[in-house]
Amino acid sequence: SNLFTLMLAEPAEVRLVAPVAPEQVAGETWKSLGAQSPGFSIAVTDRYGNIVSNDQMTDVIISISENSEPVLAGGTLRRRVTSGVAVFDDVTYGQAALLQLRASTVPPLLELAATTVRVVAAHAAAFEVALQQEGQSIQEAMAGDCLDLRVVALDRFGNQDLAYQGTVTLSLSDAHPMAQHLGGQVFGASHQGARTLSCAVRFVSAGSQNVQVNASGVGGDAAVTVQPAGPALLSFVTQPGMTVVGVPISPPPALLVSDRYGNLANGQAVPVQMEAVLSDVVVHLNGPQQQE
Repeated sequence: SNLFTLMLAEPAEVRLVAPVAPEQVAGETWKSLGAQSPGFSIAVTDRYGNIVSNDQMTDVIISISENSEPVLAGGTLRRRVTSGVAVFDDVTYGQAALLQLRASTVPPLLELAATTVRVVAAHAAAFEVALQQEGQSIQEAMAGDCLDLRVVALDRFGNQDLAYQGTVTLSLSDAHPMAQHLGGQVFGASHQGARTLSCAVRFVSAGSQNVQVNASGVGGDAAVTVQPAGPALLSFVTQPGMTVVGVPISPPPALLVSDRYGNLANGQAVPVQMEAVLSDVVVHLNGPQQQE
């Protein structure tokens, strides 16, 4: 019988021999399709699909782009071919995106057709929390206002975790008994990691306040400056003393003007008319009024 030795043809193309999985997780090392360990492989082949295993002087370079614009991926993007195969075992990308992966060799110049890779968010690591009124984020509110709360689950790279599910709880810095917040709120699959909770929070104490949002291992907060509501209550700080007709009352009476929650009406111009009732006769008291 005659024996024949078939020789490999010249390198003619590059192809994925351990194809990169079409979906990768932000921040994690890219894996090949169906593999649990990181890495994917690109081979140099002849025009018949045989791996050119004796080619030891070729490098494979990969490029990654989004909408034809190059992106900065992590890891080693140029690898030497060994036994006809270049292994990429440390490629990462931190942003959720739809990417195109290309590869080429030098020398000679061979190119791999683009393959699509979708990078999805990692597991939620924090909540982005915003207090809102009429759909707009706010930094200031009036005591007693009913505030909406926007909660978005983000991974450690700032990507929205579209798969987040869980129950979040709210807590307030405002210890006033009239301050209110919603109870536990459930994030389901349909929410895709984001919810706007209507009338979720009501602060009543003036000053800097915040709301905390927490779930298992995930948290976030939002701050707001609460201003007093409209004047609603008057109370004496200094009771009027005794006097005689035509002589100013001493010590002069001092009043506190506050809203319905007990916050002082600081910075609000509040005219006050004082009267004295003698039997059935109302006597108007005259004199300068000083507001602090």
